[in-house]
Amino acid sequence: MTLTVSILSDHKGFSRPSVSADEYCVDALITITVYHTADVITASQLGLSKITTVALTGNSQAPLYDAVVVCDANGKYASDSSFKLMLLDNSNADDAEVTNATDITDTTLRVKVWGHL
Repeated sequence: MTLTVSILSDHKGFSRPSVSADEYCVDALITITVYHTADVITASQLGLSKITTVALTGNSQAPLYDAVVVCDANGKYASDSSFKLMLLDNSNADDAEVTNATDITDTTLRVKVWGHL
C-alpha cells in the first residue's frame, strides 16, 4: 500500500499512545492511495513497539471496499509488531481482494490499536 498513518488527538489534544490498564492505546487514520497486497502497518508507525489488538473503527469508502484486519488460522497478526489490512472490492460478486497496485482514491481507514511502548 502507499499509505499515510496519522495518530489522532484525544480529548486532551495529545496525539500519542495513552495508557489503558497495562497497555497503550492509539486511535489512527490510515489513508491509502495505492493498494499493495504485501504491505503491513507497523507498531513504530503508531508510536508502539508491540501490537496486541487491532480494531477497525471506520472506513471512508465502505460502499466501494470492505476492509478487514488479517490474521492467520491461530488468530495471530502478521507479527507481534505489525498487522496487515486487506481491502475487498464490493463491486465483485465474490468480494475478491482489490488487485495489487490499484489506485483506490484515497481510502481512509480508522483503527484503534492496543500494545506496548
